[in-house]
Amino acid sequence: PREFSALPSLIPVSIADTNRDISENTKGKVSTINDRITSLSYPSQEDKMKTEFRNLRLCKGSNYLQNEACEYTYKKGDTGPAGGIVYYTTDGGKHGLEVGLEDLVSSPWGCFGIAITGARGQEIGDGKANTDAILAADCTIDGVKSAAHVAASYSSNGISGWHLPSISSLKEIYYVVYRSSLPGFHRSGTPLFWSSTENNAERA
Repeated sequence: PREFSALPSLIPVSIADTNRDISENTKGKVSTINDRITSLSYPSQEDKMKTEFRNLRLCKGSNYLQNEACEYTYKKGDTGPAGGIVYYTTDGGKHGLEVGLEDLVSSPWGCFGIAITGARGQEIGDGKANTDAILAADCTIDGVKSAAHVAASYSSNGISGWHLPSISSLKEIYYVVYRSSLPGFHRSGTPLFWSSTENNAERA
């Protein structure tokens, strides 16, 4: 959306009226009009300070300006705000999850032999909490950062805050994105991707 300030096209004026009667002849009938406006004055400095500016928005897919914020809805398979593919939506498409289209550098899950408290969420949407728990453990293998760190450092279209998907999210990505052969999703080789869901201290 593009926002701009629309300048008012009319100048506010102060109105001075009078009690003088004005006679008017309409089709032979004389009538009297009371309290007719006889003069207009320019606004005072105080009136000028009261001028209000209103932000109008031209939303994507519309030819009309509106006062309200632009509201977009998404469905599975759409391109998301960060340029990825939407694989899950809530609230009628107003919110959801998207998967990035880039294959990041291969990295270990990390923390082998260490049980990560808070990294066993399995449901769609648990990936962020799982990833945060892995990051808090700050595990490396031979100086190599974990897959969670690589995902959290990723940015697309200027949008950061990415995470590894939970196991249920990864399954949803497989059915919605990979098996549907949506354009833009990398399909070469054997698709092996980490989830953020820890099974035990030695397996994810």
